[in-house]
Parts: sequence; structure tokens; C-alpha cells
Amino acid sequence: MWNEKTRRELLGLALLALALFTLLSLIPLGGARSYSGGNIMGLLGAAFSAGGIAVFGVGLWPVPLVLTLLGARQFDWLTRDRAIRWSVLLGGLAV
Repeated sequence: MWNEKTRRELLGLALLALALFTLLSLIPLGGARSYSGGNIMGLLGAAFSAGGIAVFGVGLWPVPLVLTLLGARQFDWLTRDRAIRWSVLLGGLAV
């Protein structure tokens, strides 16, 4: 149906969208009552942020960066070796 390049690009778009969602979910909005749950991404973003911080703590912050690296790799913006190196570095920072 779709060739390999199209599938990789769709996966890359999905990973970049997920990276944006996770990043915006982690940004707290102090005193902003116009957003439900006090989060720019709504209740789902607030639940993701609260659950992720409860499990990983401050180590959750590199997750959007790793997702961005994986998405960039799908578009061949990064070489495989460089994407692995950056992911290992960010994974080590998360621990």
C-alpha cells in the first residue's frame, strides 16, 4: 500500500507530534485557569505529567528530546550512529 519511505515519514511525524505533546504537557501553568487541569494540553496532559513525574521524577524531561531524536532519525535528518549516541546520553541523564 505505502512504500517504506512513506511509512517511515508517517512514523517520524507521529513521533514528533508525540514529542511536542509530551513537552507541552510538562510545562506548568501557574495560575492559568483558562486551561482545564492547569495544563496547556488539558486533562490528558495533566495526567501524563503527574503520572510521569511520579514514576520518573525529573528524569521525565529528556523524554521529549529522545522522541524528537527518534522522529528526526525517521526522516534521515540524523545518522543512525548519532541518534543512538544522543539517545544513550539522554537516557543516562534521565536515570
